[in-house]
Amino acid sequence: MAALQLVPQLSLKNILFTTDFSNYADRALPFAVGLARRYGATVVVAHVIPREPRHPIPLEPAPPELDELRFHAEHAMNTFVRFAPLSAVRYETVLARGDPELVFEDMVKKHQIDLVVIATHGRGGLKKLLLGSVAEEIFRTVSCPVLTVGPDVQHKEIVDGKLQHVIYATDLSAASQHALPYAIGLAADHRARLSCVHVVEKITNIPLYYRERTLRDAHEELEKLVPANAGLACEPQPIVVAGEPAEKILQVAGDLDADLIVMGARHKGSIRMMSHLPWACTHQVICHAACPVLTVRAGAR
Repeated sequence: MAALQLVPQLSLKNILFTTDFSNYADRALPFAVGLARRYGATVVVAHVIPREPRHPIPLEPAPPELDELRFHAEHAMNTFVRFAPLSAVRYETVLARGDPELVFEDMVKKHQIDLVVIATHGRGGLKKLLLGSVAEEIFRTVSCPVLTVGPDVQHKEIVDGKLQHVIYATDLSAASQHALPYAIGLAADHRARLSCVHVVEKITNIPLYYRERTLRDAHEELEKLVPANAGLACEPQPIVVAGEPAEKILQVAGDLDADLIVMGARHKGSIRMMSHLPWACTHQVICHAACPVLTVRAGAR
């Protein structure tokens, strides 16, 4: 994989924070605010109102003053912004009705969103994420990167602008390469260390010579990823390990006390058709990481 020619500095102008007004969802807000403060961005606080239930006989839509769901959503939003820690940044609120997948995709385009920040309660692992999580719909469909705060997140250095160690996890595919500029840009902006991690699978059953050759080749590929003029405070660290990808990525991130994991994500499609690696790997990392995970789809702007 050839090294990328990178934009020297990231530009985040609009950050979309999505909430259902639960305490769990709001765990992600400090991360959105911290990044907005760092980059001078506007936080767009968004909530999706469920569609009205279908009736056997078509009915006219209720007038706005009688729309109970919207009334409660507006009240919840007003209460939220009154008490949320938003005073240090510019922000605006958005309420929309419809299917979350389509609504959030439209919001990203309409508000020129550069980053989505969302919490997930996917403690149950891949199965739970496959069963209709809003977070799942967002990070597999929107066109911009998504920062997901999982249930086990303890590292909150992004909140205070003190990012110290970034992990870039790659399978060395073209899809994963789209995440590299974000890993390098964040590491450079924060003067943080950058470690590039690749996990080699299914290596135990091959002869030792070929096993060592495979690991060595992967290490050489990692060394070529980051250009010399990337603006990093220190040399990036290439790490190649063998085993199950999600498990090893989490292990390396834990051993290095990483503050952020950056990964590529596959393109839009049926989630059940995409439950194989590396998509399943991304899910498992998000579910169990002790730090936020930034996923970047191929073609993300």
